[in-house]
Amino acid sequence: PRSTLFPYTTLFRSRRLRVNTVRYGSIDTPLMRGAAGISTDEAAAEAGAGMLLGRFATPEEAAATAVFLMANNYINGQVITVDGGQGLA
Repeated sequence: PRSTLFPYTTLFRSRRLRVNTVRYGSIDTPLMRGAAGISTDEAAAEAGAGMLLGRFATPEEAAATAVFLMANNYINGQVITVDGGQGLA
């Protein structure tokens, strides 16, 4: 994933554009619930209990990472994983 960004970071360097990626885990949205067959808050809590943090991320938590990247002018060519440790399990 990071090596995929390298050509773009060099391509856009002269324009002073930064290229980063956010890799999301399970975000509690209507689309995710529908795809996973989750119909109630109780079912979502039960499904999220298996995560390292014991729940799915909220859309606001996911968006905060993108806002952080936009606010920082020195981060470039990075892959930020926002999955609550799901990738470690």
